[in-house]
Amino acid sequence: MKIGAKIINLERVDSTNNYAANMILQGNCPHGTVILADEQYLGKGQRGSKWFAASGDNLTSSIVLLPDNLSVEQQFYLTCITSLSVVDVLKEFNIVAEIKWPNDIYVNDRKIAGILIENAIQGNWIKSAIIGLGLNVNSCPSIDGTTCIFDQILVKIQPFQVLTKFLIHFNRWYEEHQVRNHLYIIEKYRDSLFKRNKTLVFEDENGIFEGNVLDVSEHGYLQLRVGNEIRSYGAKQISWRLESVI
Repeated sequence: MKIGAKIINLERVDSTNNYAANMILQGNCPHGTVILADEQYLGKGQRGSKWFAASGDNLTSSIVLLPDNLSVEQQFYLTCITSLSVVDVLKEFNIVAEIKWPNDIYVNDRKIAGILIENAIQGNWIKSAIIGLGLNVNSCPSIDGTTCIFDQILVKIQPFQVLTKFLIHFNRWYEEHQVRNHLYIIEKYRDSLFKRNKTLVFEDENGIFEGNVLDVSEHGYLQLRVGNEIRSYGAKQISWRLESVI
């Protein structure tokens, strides 16, 4: 089934990812189902953060994938194709966006979208994937450092219109993922990498340090040059200190 052929539109829900997970458990959620909510009051972000959206203003949605042959080693490609799909949608509104590793979308150094992917794994294979997407369309959360489509183009857009455009791009990238060399996908992700070749401030378990953003590996590790060494980090091993951008 084409991704987005079935769309469930909810007025209010705690989290579209939670709703999708419950549907999967009940066995009535086909591959490609999209959950769309006008309001989500317990939306989840990375590192346990919350993603709030004003009712009807923004895009809060989840996509359910039940892949046939996606290995655990390839799970980062879901992040890549989702991020690239958001970048492509924003291009349609003449907005240039970048991907802040691993899966936030930034415009002019401000966050416009966040992605949270929750996988159910069986052996070496991904049994199901729920891709949560929060995209600021007409308003921003009351958090510093955010922006929305309206702020960029000064035109109100229906969130469903943005979802429709997103699904077109997502289907295309998902098909690319199935037929092309996976390195093609990661290279496109790298082309849009936020602050690539820039020196920024980060924090890991040993404290705060400066590092130059070099690359992202095939398996999704951020690669930094720190002094004379190259360090590689997973998503939960490091945080950005963007308030201290050099």
